[in-house]
Amino acid sequence: MNYFSNIRIAFLSILLSCHNQYGQSAAPSGQLHRQITTAQFPKYICDNTINNLNISVLLDLSDRIEAPDQKENDIRNLMSIAQIFKDHIMKKRFNQLKDRINVFFEPNPSLNKTHEVIEKLKFDITKNSSKKVMESIEKNYAEYPPLLYEWAQKNPETKKGAAIWRFFKNKAADNCIKECHRNILIIFTDGYLYHKGDFLKVENRTSYINQKIINTSALYQYDWKTYAKEKDMGILWKQEDTLKNLEVLVLGIHKNNNQNPNAEEIITHYWSQWFQEMGIDHYTIKSTDATVYLKEAINDFILYRK
Repeated sequence: MNYFSNIRIAFLSILLSCHNQYGQSAAPSGQLHRQITTAQFPKYICDNTINNLNISVLLDLSDRIEAPDQKENDIRNLMSIAQIFKDHIMKKRFNQLKDRINVFFEPNPSLNKTHEVIEKLKFDITKNSSKKVMESIEKNYAEYPPLLYEWAQKNPETKKGAAIWRFFKNKAADNCIKECHRNILIIFTDGYLYHKGDFLKVENRTSYINQKIINTSALYQYDWKTYAKEKDMGILWKQEDTLKNLEVLVLGIHKNNNQNPNAEEIITHYWSQWFQEMGIDHYTIKSTDATVYLKEAINDFILYRK
């Protein structure tokens, strides 16, 4: 073997040593995330992130659904979301399809029955998805959500409240945020954060919003916000900006017979401050309104462009 052959062999050995067992070039830790992302989604998908919807819907199935027409209004709003999502994917070029929609709920209205409903409301649309699957989106969102509400109304466990604070703490990052997508979480709730298992408090920060907080005497005043800021009242949160890639739309804030005229503003302030501390830049909080107006709010939020 001559001198030049030895050089070629040595050079090939160096090249091979720089590849891992999957044939990918070894990369510094700062480049690893980009490689994983590229491997999971083609570059042309990631380049079109703003048009790749990942919509998650969180239903508060606590006793709020006992309010007159609440079930019907929620279902109509769910159908609006499904329609907007379907219209969006039908307008995209098939080779650019990478869109998702699914539904979560707090609490679980029936541990033995909800799995099938979850699967029926989960759609991961790609270029390989059939037209039949796409056309079933609106049908499924009309047919299956009423079952969740029916089970919730019969289950006494739902009277314990909805663990929305813990959903954000333990589930939102994993379940609602995907690479190369616009991650949108839409929450149906009256705004009261309440669950019997989540009564944490550190000074004036709490894991809940309840009637007692809203009825704080100083919060009845015209300048209640000054008092709230001075006392650092708000939601307990120590996870900084772990959800900065999430956009949130809250639908249905309602004071629920509270006598404080500032009730809805206080609830909205709590949620807004909480989102800001999570690092969430794009959020909208809407009070209870006619379904037609909430449909407009949903449409505007989903079709929002920076």
